[in-house]
Formats: sequence, C-alpha cells, structure tokens
Amino acid sequence: MAENVTSNNIIALKRVIIWGIPCAIFVLGVVLSEYEFKYKTPGFLIEIGDASYSCYLVHYFIVQRINTHFRVYISYAPDLSLIMIILIILFLSLFVYKYIEKRITDILRLKLQNSYNLSSVIANE
Repeated sequence: MAENVTSNNIIALKRVIIWGIPCAIFVLGVVLSEYEFKYKTPGFLIEIGDASYSCYLVHYFIVQRINTHFRVYISYAPDLSLIMIILIILFLSLFVYKYIEKRITDILRLKLQNSYNLSSVIANE
C-alpha cells in the first residue's frame, strides 16, 4: 500500500484531499475555538501533546513488536487491534515522557542554566 502512495501522485493527491485537508481544518477549528470561545484545553490532552516526541520515538518499536508477535490475532479483529495498538502506544509514550524524556530535559536545562550563570558571573568580574 505504501509503495502505491509514494509512486503514484494521483493516489497521494487523493489522500491529501480526503484526509489531509479535513484534518487540517479540524485542527485549525480546535485551535481557534480555544481563543474564540475561551475554551480551556483539558490537561490530559496537553499532556498527550507534550508526549508527542516520545510517541514519535516509541511507536515504531511497539508496532514492530506487536506485528511480529501478534500478527495472527491482528488478522482476526483488525479494528480492535488498531485501537489496542494506539492505546498501548499512548500509554507507553506517556510513561517514556514522564520518566525519561522529562527527567533528561530537566537535567540538561539545569546544566545549561548553571553553565550560563557561571559564564555570566565570570564575564562580570
């Protein structure tokens, strides 16, 4: 399927029209509704957004493992399998974000702040 999309521009254009434009309009509507209607985004959606990079890093490995070990089960109930895979990716991404990515980011931020503070103190002397 992926080969057809990348090698055939008509199929790629159809995908953009059928999926890309409606998704872009949906995202734009959600973003603008926050400003227009003073809608406050729920905290769990913000947390999922914060974990998006972890999701990007983790999803490939999860999909590969599930595809390798549970291929037979996926063929019996593909829709249910897709929902389960998405939920597994979501929870593991949140776990990786909270316990790995966030901690590494905090450590690096502290080191950079300390480095910056020391260099500004030295420059002022």
